[in-house]
Amino acid sequence: MKALRNTLLLLLATFGLTSCGGGGGGSNSVFTPPGADSISISAAPPSIGTFSFTAITVTVQKNDGSSEDDGTQVSAALSPTTIGTVAASQGQGGGATATNTLAGGKATFYFNSSNQGGTATISFSLPAGLHGNPNSASKSIGITVTPGNVQDPRLQLTPSTTTLPVSPYTVGQEQDVTLGFPGNYLGSPYISEVTVTFRHSNGQLVNGSVTANVSVQPVGTLSYSTLVGSTTTTGPDQFHTLLGSGQVTITAGVGTIFVHAGQQTGTGVLTVTAIDPDSGQTITSQLEITVGGGSSGLPTSVSITASGGNVYVTNSGGAQSTIVSAVVTDGSNSFVSAPAGVNNVQFQIVGPAGTDARLATTNAAGQQVSGTTVATTTRNGVASVTFLAGLEQGPVQVKVTADRGDNNVDNGIQDPVSATSTVVVSDGKLFSLKITNPAIDPNLLPVIGDASSTGGSTPTPVYTVPVTVLATDRQGKAVLAGTSIQFGLIDAPVFGYPDQGSGTFEIAGNDGNPQEGGTLFTAPSGQFLTAGGGAGPGDALVVFGKETTGDSDLESARTVQRVNTQGSLNVTQAFNLNAIDTGSVVDTGNNIPYVIGRATAGNIDAQAFTGLDASGLPDGIASVNMRYPQSRIGQSAVVWAQGTGAQQSNGVPRTVADAVRTRYLGVGPAVLFAEPTTIFGNTTQSVSACLVDAVGSPIPGVTLSFSFSGLSGGAGTVNGKAGGTLTPATGADGCVDTTVVTSGVQPGSAAKLTFTVAGLSAPVTITVGEPVLTANPTHITSLSGTKPQNNNVALTLSDGLGNPISGATITGTCAPAGTSITTTSPLVTGSNGGATTTITTLGFCVAAAPAPNSVCTYTYTSGSSSATALVNVAGTVGGGAVSPPVVCSNLP
Repeated sequence: MKALRNTLLLLLATFGLTSCGGGGGGSNSVFTPPGADSISISAAPPSIGTFSFTAITVTVQKNDGSSEDDGTQVSAALSPTTIGTVAASQGQGGGATATNTLAGGKATFYFNSSNQGGTATISFSLPAGLHGNPNSASKSIGITVTPGNVQDPRLQLTPSTTTLPVSPYTVGQEQDVTLGFPGNYLGSPYISEVTVTFRHSNGQLVNGSVTANVSVQPVGTLSYSTLVGSTTTTGPDQFHTLLGSGQVTITAGVGTIFVHAGQQTGTGVLTVTAIDPDSGQTITSQLEITVGGGSSGLPTSVSITASGGNVYVTNSGGAQSTIVSAVVTDGSNSFVSAPAGVNNVQFQIVGPAGTDARLATTNAAGQQVSGTTVATTTRNGVASVTFLAGLEQGPVQVKVTADRGDNNVDNGIQDPVSATSTVVVSDGKLFSLKITNPAIDPNLLPVIGDASSTGGSTPTPVYTVPVTVLATDRQGKAVLAGTSIQFGLIDAPVFGYPDQGSGTFEIAGNDGNPQEGGTLFTAPSGQFLTAGGGAGPGDALVVFGKETTGDSDLESARTVQRVNTQGSLNVTQAFNLNAIDTGSVVDTGNNIPYVIGRATAGNIDAQAFTGLDASGLPDGIASVNMRYPQSRIGQSAVVWAQGTGAQQSNGVPRTVADAVRTRYLGVGPAVLFAEPTTIFGNTTQSVSACLVDAVGSPIPGVTLSFSFSGLSGGAGTVNGKAGGTLTPATGADGCVDTTVVTSGVQPGSAAKLTFTVAGLSAPVTITVGEPVLTANPTHITSLSGTKPQNNNVALTLSDGLGNPISGATITGTCAPAGTSITTTSPLVTGSNGGATTTITTLGFCVAAAPAPNSVCTYTYTSGSSSATALVNVAGTVGGGAVSPPVVCSNLP
């Protein structure tokens, strides 16, 4: 062993000398490292723009020129890391480094540039120790990134247009669609619809919903909005919310941004930023949109508006002035301002003739000027004057004019462009009244949403309903705040409530005739002394003058002073002259509806005053409360409101009134129900249909309707009627007790009785249980030989309650056993639920056993229900067991 070790040491020494150059100097010693792999790189293209990418192919060969082994790993490193990312394939995450494996000696990498220009250096290397070489082969390539691209191919912005006219509307105007400004709507010329397309690096759309950040600059030139899905605002519609920055939702790779033109001309930039789902890299795309265009700067369009609330005559106590503004724009919709020291718009009152209204403003010289024609200057396209009312009421036309020739009205108007608006001046005095609540449709139920109930069942709960009026002056404007309105109520004497519905007023008619300007009231058919116990002093007379042509000025409520005869009485306050429309007294005769009575169950507040709206301007609204006991819900009532208007030609102030026929109302919505909700058919049953309000109070005096369905040939009646309206009306408990009779209702049918009123319904299900079919007899012995034998069988069909089912179809089949047998089929049951079938047999008497045997099956089916009856038919054997023996051939 020792000798062997020495020999090995000697050999190693010899190899060492050889490798150091001794012993012949050969260069291919086993200790010389093999040659390194060669790497070649190509990029297509080698130069790209920002927000772009290029494919880089790496080719690796061994020292002998053959392709490097498949699966060999190639590493890539990028510098600087801010210039982009490198990835092994498009669609995969990219970063500062990446790895890929060789296939056929090649591997492909992708470089994605950011928004930074410069040179990207990408170094590729192989693993150290490959094929015994301790070194790692490597090589680099430089990719030139040229600034200029503003959109990343992964995040594309596609506009409907990149040029917008300047918007004439402020952001506030454009957002508030309730004001009717036309600047903000889909398809507006002031909006560019920009489609955002978000893709993976491999070009596939990004699935799901993601958000991207959005901004526009400058905000005076551009703003933007989105549709549903914005995470920065709430509400169902983000289109009318204009933003400078925020987010947009991109779903299935597509989102939409609406870019709105502002009032400043220039070029704005839309910037959208998102996170690449593959690489986590922040990617950005931008889009330039130009607002405005070339223009001379001279006026081409003028608009005029009158702002503020109503305008009232001087010394009325209301607002006696308002601001009238004009907007002047040029051909590119840019606002036109006046040259220094020049008036460039003229305001003028152009009608009606003789108006005493005036205009006031400050001119270009800084002087206060007033009159029917004034000149002033625009600032940022807007000029304003103050409209000053005089003593005359009515519409006043104001015209504004600019000069398209030189934007100067001081030197005359060469080429006018103008617009006209109307300012209505009113006196704020009461001219018309309208009761707006409660509004009663006789076809609707006596309920209202704003009624309320207070108190328990003892004493009777009190219901409260607001009564509201709208008061206007002769120009249709709200009367001044503090205008007094009086209210009144009649609910008796009434006949027929609740058995005949809401009831009718007993002292009433359609042939009333107020004395114009006097206190006499007559009605040829009147029964003032006897109807309903008669009328008396202190009762109220309500005249419905608006219900006839030419008598609206006679609408009023008056207090009865004395009753003269059945058709004549006097009131304490004179009626109007009925001259409001024509200027002269009009008497149309005995044709005006009226009611006379008093309030015995309910009451109403006597007076209210008109008020102000949320802006502090007169709203012309006055409201009081009407109260009544729950037990009177549905009863007829008359409510009126009236106040004092301007003096008439006789020096007496005019009464302005409105009166409505109404009912005492429950709390809405109403509820209709029936008890019981399920009844047995083919019997006589009791059912109650009930109507109550939202708090459970009964609603009497309402006529219900009813109908049957799904009887399938059966019949039904309610209180003796097959359908239509139900009598009587609902009673004091809100219910109608009915007797329901049905017959011929078959099991399995969807029979139903439904009560209805004013869109409400209460269904009652009609059931009869499972059917029962019986046969008599159930066993037959047939002696038929060579001749047929008829056997009658009685079938009876009844429901689960034992009631006969008429008009039902029964089918039957027989199954013979080598013999002939038939049955009558189909059959229809009679009024007693019965039907008779005939079973005909032949050859059931045989000479030798066994005797034949058959079964006849009878079936009734209706919907999901069915019933079956069986009849067994047995034959006989001739001779043998029977004494005397049966001889089949001898049978008839």
